[in-house]
Amino acid sequence: MDIGHYEDWVNLQCVLTARVASATEAPLRADTFDRYFQRVLARWQEGEPISGYVKASMLNLELRWKKGDRQLKPTMTQYLNFASFHGTSVEEILLSPESAAAEPLIEGARRSFTHFSLRRPLKQTLESLKLAMERLVESDIALLPSASAITDAFEVDLSYVRERMRDVVESYSTAREQSGKRYSKQELRRAFCCAVSLIREQGADASASAHDELVTRVAAAARCSEDVALCATQAGFIAVSS
Repeated sequence: MDIGHYEDWVNLQCVLTARVASATEAPLRADTFDRYFQRVLARWQEGEPISGYVKASMLNLELRWKKGDRQLKPTMTQYLNFASFHGTSVEEILLSPESAAAEPLIEGARRSFTHFSLRRPLKQTLESLKLAMERLVESDIALLPSASAITDAFEVDLSYVRERMRDVVESYSTAREQSGKRYSKQELRRAFCCAVSLIREQGADASASAHDELVTRVAAAARCSEDVALCATQAGFIAVSS
């Protein structure tokens, strides 16, 4: 599949999704994505590998799912990435969520879509990532999330970012290691991805009351200490504001 065919596929998904979502004779059920995600989550927990470009979405959605959130409302980008990951269509996710979560019918479909999903143009995202890493290094927060945690939160594969701005990634990683802080890498990763998701969800409100509430929510959702949640939230505000 060349890049032209991939763009055609994306355009077709958008058209068909708009048609399905606007159909008044057969309105979509509110729990459609929940049913799809529940099966995807079960397959992941059973050991099915997850590609980098859907991993951040899986982590963020899993956190919300575990705390009881339902009727999840993913972005169109997330719908497209999940559809490409399973070698299916957004339309099938909306109309037949359980079957859409199954293995692709055609061998190689996932690899074909995945190649371009990971390589799609992301100029603005790369610029935001660069600013986020630079501002995090210049900040005085006690703990810095890893470079892979930041790229996960921005829903970009780390290898894609490293290929295009290796110096930035290496400089950030060196600065993080030199900070000498000790913490659970996975705990901070979960907390940071959760913080970024919540900040985007409610808007980058940096008021004291909103900040304190977010720290509490991050600690509960990511199952981490208040200290880690505080650093993750501070880092999240810095990353999103960039």
